[in-house]
Amino acid sequence: MAKIWTEIEMDKPRKMRFGYLVMKEIDLQSKKTDKKDMDEIQALEYMIHKSLKEDDPELKLEDIPAVLNECNLVEVKEKLQEAIERDMPGLAQQSPAAIKNEEPAVEVLKPQ
Repeated sequence: MAKIWTEIEMDKPRKMRFGYLVMKEIDLQSKKTDKKDMDEIQALEYMIHKSLKEDDPELKLEDIPAVLNECNLVEVKEKLQEAIERDMPGLAQQSPAAIKNEEPAVEVLKPQ
C-alpha cells in the first residue's frame, strides 16, 4: 500500500505523515515527559518534527523553529490538523499539549 502524505510549502516543499512509528514515538514521549518540561510551543514543534522526519531523516528538532519561521503558521496548523485527522484519528481530538497529558483541545491546531 502506498504511503499517503500531506504536502506543505515551508522553507522548501515538505511532506508530513503520522505513520505507526511516529504515533509510537509520540506515545512514548508523552509517557516520559513531565508537563513542566514541555510547553505548548515545544509540543507543537515536536509533533511537526516527527511528522516531517520520515520524508527528511536529516531534519533535527532544533531545526524546526527556523523552518517554521519561513512559512505561514496558519497553513502549517491546517496541514498538521489534516495529517493528524487522516493518520491518527484518535489523536485528532487532542492538542499538541496532549502529548504531555495536559488538556484535550483541537482549537490549538485550528487557525484563529
